[in-house]
Formats: sequence, structure tokens, C-alpha cells
Amino acid sequence: PCIYPMIPITLGILNVQTDKSFGKNFIKSLTYVLGIALVYAILGYVAATTTVIFGQWLGNPYIVAPVVIAFTYIAFSMFGFYEVYIPSFLRNRTGGNKDRSLISIFIMGALAGTVAYPCLTPALAIVLSYVAKQGNPILGFLTLFVFALGLGTLLIIIGTFSGMLNALPRAGMWMVEIKKVFGFMML
Repeated sequence: PCIYPMIPITLGILNVQTDKSFGKNFIKSLTYVLGIALVYAILGYVAATTTVIFGQWLGNPYIVAPVVIAFTYIAFSMFGFYEVYIPSFLRNRTGGNKDRSLISIFIMGALAGTVAYPCLTPALAIVLSYVAKQGNPILGFLTLFVFALGLGTLLIIIGTFSGMLNALPRAGMWMVEIKKVFGFMML
């Protein structure tokens, strides 16, 4: 369920609707998901090489407070109080439909992986516990890398076949209301 709200964000970041090439769309989508996967793979590596228990982190107010602030900030944006934009260094400098670089797509994927982390905590805690118990850094890295690829499969499929998005309903007032519902859920 944590992946579904990321679909419109992913499509906006990838800017895939302007490109009709399945190959280019696939490469962009895969690069984005690889950014997400790297974040989780690093978590797996850290879990396997340290005695850090990630569940303890989420009980720490110094970790929870910034996450709460970030989600509150995003929720109020979804209510329409202000707009949140992609940082200028990751956006097109031309403002046109030119492709974003694969590096900026990868960075945005890594940021998306960081944002999705709190939503995935129950499943992630189980996988991280297994990896920590095994104590093998390579296994930890690969296990969480594959875990993230599994999470991102839907994003790769949607990004690759985004040319078919014309069949979806057009934006309108219904979308503003759905955005508010997601804002409430995030809050």
C-alpha cells in the first residue's frame, strides 16, 4: 500500500508521458527503482554489520520527530495550503519536456525510498531482523536490494507503459478531493 501514493509522484519525476519509447521509459523507471533499492540495501548492510536494532530507532524521539514534521509538512501541502516542488537542482533547467538526467532520477528514487521507509516499518522490521540475525553483510545488502526491487516492480511497470495513461480519467475536482484524503491519511 505504501507504493500506491508514490505512483503519481514517480510519473511526475520520470516525466515519462512525454516519451513514447518503451525502452527509454523502462530505463528511467528502473533507474528510479534502483535508487530506492540502494537505500534499502544500505539498511540491510548496516543491519548485518552492526548491533543496531532498527525498531529502537523508531522509538527514539529524535528520529520520530523529524519524520512527523516531514509528513505533516507534506500533508498540509496536500490540503492545498502551499505547493511542494522538486528542488531546483533536480528539475529541468530549461523548463521544457527535455529528459531529466538518469543521475537526478536515481537521486529522486533514493529520496523516495527514504520517504517510504516509515510506511514499510512492519515488513521492513521483519526482514531487517532476519538479516541482523544472519550477520552476513552481503546477504543483508542483497536481501534488502531484492526486497526493494519487489516493491518497485509496480513502479517500473507503470513507468514503462505510461503512454497508456491516456486511458485513465482526466484530472478534475475529484482529484483535489482524493489529494485531501491522502493528506488526511498522511497526517
